[in-house]
Amino acid sequence: MTNDYLIVGAGLTGLTVAHDLTKHFSDRKIQILEKSKGCGGRMATRRIDDLRFDHGAQFIKKSITSQRWIQIWKNAEVDQRFPAELIDGICGQSGLTQLAKVLAKDLNIKYDIKVSSISFTNGYWAVRAEDDSTVQGKNIIMTCPLPQSLELLQSSGLTFNSELSQIKYSKAVVVLIESDVSLLQLNPNYEENISADVFSACSQQAKGNTKTPAWTVVMSAPWSELNFDLSDGLLLEKACEVIRQQRPNITIKKAHLKKWKYCAPLSTWSKLFENPAPGLYLAGDSFGGPSLLGALRSSQELFNCLKVK
Repeated sequence: MTNDYLIVGAGLTGLTVAHDLTKHFSDRKIQILEKSKGCGGRMATRRIDDLRFDHGAQFIKKSITSQRWIQIWKNAEVDQRFPAELIDGICGQSGLTQLAKVLAKDLNIKYDIKVSSISFTNGYWAVRAEDDSTVQGKNIIMTCPLPQSLELLQSSGLTFNSELSQIKYSKAVVVLIESDVSLLQLNPNYEENISADVFSACSQQAKGNTKTPAWTVVMSAPWSELNFDLSDGLLLEKACEVIRQQRPNITIKKAHLKKWKYCAPLSTWSKLFENPAPGLYLAGDSFGGPSLLGALRSSQELFNCLKVK
C-alpha cells in the first residue's frame, strides 16, 4: 500500500509534523522511517545502570510555538519544570525521550531503517533502505540534519538549491559524569558558556534522572570540532582533564562519552522549510533555528502548507 506521507527521521520535527498530519487527515497513511532504535533525535536519554542522562537537549523553552505541545505533555502527566531559574522551560519527569515517546505513541514508525536512496517514478516517491526494502509515498518529508538530507538527495541524483549546502553544523562532545559534588558555582543546576572549552553543564540529579550527583557536560563547539576525531578513549580522557581544570575540587567517579556529529546549524535557511521538487520537502532546525523550538517552527509551517493541499 502506498503511503500519503513518508517522513524520514523521528526527531521532534518528524514526530510533530506526523502528529499534526495524523490528527488532521484521519484517512491518510503516514509512515515514519527512523535509522536508530528509538525516537526523539536530540531529545535523547541514556540509561547507565540506575542512572539516566539527557545527553542531547536538556529542556524545551516555553513559548507560543511550544505551548500546545507542552499541553499534550501536561495531559500525559510526563512534564516537569526545568530546574533552573534562568530558563523558563520544561523537561520530562524521566528524561527528554519520555516527551518524544508521548508524541510517537500512536504513530506508524519503522525503526532501524537507514535510507540509501530516493527516486520518483510513475507519480510516486520510492525510498530504498540499506536492507533493500522499498517504501512508496505520494509525498516525502526529510527531517534529518540537513547535510545528511542533501547527501542523500545528491547521491540519488535529485537537484536542490545549491546554497543549502552552505549550511554547516557544529559538533558536540558530551561527557556524562558521576561525581561527588556540584560542578557549578553560579547556577547550581544549569549553566552555559562556562569557558572557552566547556559550553554547558546540567545536573541530572536536579532533573530527577539520578539520585546521586551526575552531570551532562557539553564541550564547546570549537573544542569539539578540534578533538572530535580522536579515539573515544583519548577524547574522553582529554575532556575530563579540561573539566578537572575548570573544577579542581571535583572527583569524577565515572565518565561516559557521547558524540553529536550534527549538533546545531551554524546558520539558518531563509524559509522555514524547502520544497526542492513536487511532493519533496526538507524541514528541521536548519530552517526554524538551532533549538527544539526551531524544529517546532519548521514543523508547524510545513504542516500549515500541507493541510491546505
